[in-house]
Amino acid sequence: FNAISEDYIVNPLKCEGCGACYFLCPAEAIDFQPNLDGNWMVSQLDNGAPLVHAELFPGQENSGKLVAEVRKTARNMAETNHHEYVLIDGPPGIGCPVISSITGTDYAIVVSEPTVSGLHDLERIARLAKHFKIAAGVIVNKADLSADFVGKIKKYCQNENIDYLGEIPYDLQISEAQKNAQTILQWAPKSKASQAIHQIYQQLLAAIQ
Repeated sequence: FNAISEDYIVNPLKCEGCGACYFLCPAEAIDFQPNLDGNWMVSQLDNGAPLVHAELFPGQENSGKLVAEVRKTARNMAETNHHEYVLIDGPPGIGCPVISSITGTDYAIVVSEPTVSGLHDLERIARLAKHFKIAAGVIVNKADLSADFVGKIKKYCQNENIDYLGEIPYDLQISEAQKNAQTILQWAPKSKASQAIHQIYQQLLAAIQ
């Protein structure tokens, strides 16, 4: 990223912390000190299932290493407790944390929105999944915002052999559920969004089986 000038001054705004200078400096003049970015922990859901997650300190960036550590712990716990699936909630984009989230998985669920940026981001993550030979399915959130873009997303999935799992409508009760620290399935189990999620769940089970 051209973070180091000709007179060996490091520009902190350009430096990505890759560590190449540390490994390549012939005089060993550069040192990397360990830095604690946050903590990972294990919690328990209402149904008794374990939830492995992490919390970053303010201003710290997510990294593939953190995701990998959380994944490793979750996998070990799943094997120990004989759980059939490990569900990984990955970040948006196609960067290092995303790659770490989907590497070695059996199936990628891509949540998109019916907008120009939503379709663009969907195409990027779909290419990433294809690169790693990972089957993928798509869910369209806030699907009733644009029927035109929902159609474009469906057509893209059909052309790229991607499972179209379903649509979740825009539902104000989702915000109410978040305010009350509940999922929409808990807060309003008969809402349109909840019913759509149940249908998507059945589609997903059929796809991964």
